Amino acid sequence: MIKGVQEYIKGKMRDAEFHLSRLVNAISLAEKMGVKKEIIDSARVLHSKAHLLWEWWTAENSDGFHDPDEAFITLGDASRLAEKGWWMLEEAIKEAVKK
Repeated sequence: MIKGVQEYIKGKMRDAEFHLSRLVNAISLAEKMGVKKEIIDSARVLHSKAHLLWEWWTAENSDGFHDPDEAFITLGDASRLAEKGWWMLEEAIKEAVKK
């Protein structure tokens, strides 16, 4: 049971890492494409919030076993926040390409 919970939570951590990495790459591309600073700053705020939620579970050494429900919620929130930032930048980058 312990191993199953830990593997499930590790999967949620990897999912959050994917979205965080994608957001970091989008921030870099948005800067190169000349996206407005305010939009990039908003994406950075989302990244900071998402990263903090992810970091809590990577620093907590039970891989979520002590509170798997909370791990599921907060890692899901990390993924959603990072994905929101990515979508926001994706749209801004598309607009920048049109110009």
